[in-house]
Amino acid sequence: MTQGSKAAAAHLVHMRSFGGHRREYLTLFSRMFTLEASTGKVSRRNILRLARAKRLLFGTIDDDYLGFFLVGMLRAALGRRTVGVFLRPQTCFNTSGLRYRIKKAAFATARMIPRLSVFTIVPFSVAPEYASIATGGLIDPQMWDQYGSRNDPLNEEIYEIIKNKAAGRKVLSFIGSVTEIKGTRLLNDLLNSPDWPADKLLLVIAGKFPHSNFDLADKADRIGSLVIDRYVTDQEISGIYQASDLVWCCYHPEYNQASGIFGRSIQFRRTPIVRRHSIIERVSKEVSAQCVPLDYESPTRSLDAIRENVATVESAETFHNLAFEDWESEFYHTVDQAL
Repeated sequence: MTQGSKAAAAHLVHMRSFGGHRREYLTLFSRMFTLEASTGKVSRRNILRLARAKRLLFGTIDDDYLGFFLVGMLRAALGRRTVGVFLRPQTCFNTSGLRYRIKKAAFATARMIPRLSVFTIVPFSVAPEYASIATGGLIDPQMWDQYGSRNDPLNEEIYEIIKNKAAGRKVLSFIGSVTEIKGTRLLNDLLNSPDWPADKLLLVIAGKFPHSNFDLADKADRIGSLVIDRYVTDQEISGIYQASDLVWCCYHPEYNQASGIFGRSIQFRRTPIVRRHSIIERVSKEVSAQCVPLDYESPTRSLDAIRENVATVESAETFHNLAFEDWESEFYHTVDQAL
């Protein structure tokens, strides 16, 4: 290893795994802050390298809280800074168990440690309670990391399939794993209604169905929806967003956090359907982005809201002028200064 490569290795962005949107965060942070990617659980194998790094960003701390605290306190004792991105801070405010209260106390204590910074991906203006457990609140990178020019080229085949199937109707897309936490119970209830506006709205479900939700796939297929029961690639997902007018982000109340699907819908200027009073509804209002809020416990009122908005949903050309550059700039300068 050359002296130059050793210097590069001393500037790290670390994550335990690549699951979910983590790979996208890792790639983005590596490029944005000129950091070398590092992965794996904090252990004897890598703790010294992390402790000695000149700059260290934990791209997400959610998979290894103990490792983050251990490394962060060690580096603080050595006079070095550590920054962590907190994806699910709302779990600190869950009152249903002792472990959540311990977690909240741990983050409140960590907030007072010099040179240790934690940033949530929801602004404090949206969730003021996060100020008690974190250094700052920023806009989720999934809301701005691809604005202007798309990193993933449009998949024209899936775009044309959706547009041909829609035949002039509006398109509502459900993207990703088809699980209960993503709001399938409510969606199932909506599709059971004879008033579902199939004549005005094409439902696209693109993602792998678990066995427990096969009935939803059958029901969606029977009303003429487009069901893609498999893993969809990043290029295909870009094509689905481009073909959509509305994007399903109305998740179970237990999933009350920032969402990559929601963020991408904002970037593509597609209107997200969200749960009323959720974090992402509050984010929509904060950034002046159009959304359609649904009452999760009332399929009747939720169906009324969808029917009312199908005809009036804004197109990409008339969507709000969002401050993508400002969000990116604030994220970069805030985190870079903490590093």
